[in-house]
Amino acid sequence: MPLICALVCALSACAATVDPITTPRGREGFVVTCDSPEGWPACYRAAAEACDGRYRVIDRAESAKRLVAECRRGRYE
Repeated sequence: MPLICALVCALSACAATVDPITTPRGREGFVVTCDSPEGWPACYRAAAEACDGRYRVIDRAESAKRLVAECRRGRYE
């Protein structure tokens, strides 16, 4: 069982890379690049994890499977 857990963790780490940035509005954000065959769902999941579930997509590049997300702090942001 521990071997299976380690394998799943290693494979999921390759699904998306998340690089922190400061957005043009001065807020915390991330550039998420999805390298896995899963594609956009991996990107959206990584953005949600990085922003504690609340984010807004600022930019999305289809050919590179890359998105820029800004974390949302308040209820109406």
